[in-house]
Amino acid sequence: MTPKKTAPPAALRIEYLPLDELSRWPGNPKAHADDAIAASISRFGFRDPLAIDETSGRLIAGHGRLTALERAHAAGSPAPQFVQVRDDGMWLIPVTRGGSFADEAEASAYLVAHNRTSELGGWDEGLLAEFLKPLDEEL
Repeated sequence: MTPKKTAPPAALRIEYLPLDELSRWPGNPKAHADDAIAASISRFGFRDPLAIDETSGRLIAGHGRLTALERAHAAGSPAPQFVQVRDDGMWLIPVTRGGSFADEAEASAYLVAHNRTSELGGWDEGLLAEFLKPLDEEL
């Protein structure tokens, strides 16, 4: 008997999409520290791409970062590092593409898990204190 061939897993890729064409997941329950996110992007660049569910075309990770980018663009701020600028001035945002979910319930579950797993991890307070000593208070 010949083994059954399976399709290769979907490959994730990063594409640059126009800021004004990105669509949020409806009813995202996550609150965001907007000022802290904006300050981080301003200081370190946009190093964490947004993620889109390929089936729906909507955002499943990065709602707070999207808000920070929208506000900065509307305010006329320069594009952060790793954000490209189109000839007409529209920002092009790095977005992870290629992943999809079986249904909207599974995509919603990922949206919550993506945020919640980081919260559950906590910090090693002793290591964190040592790590922060040489850093400035802005963090």
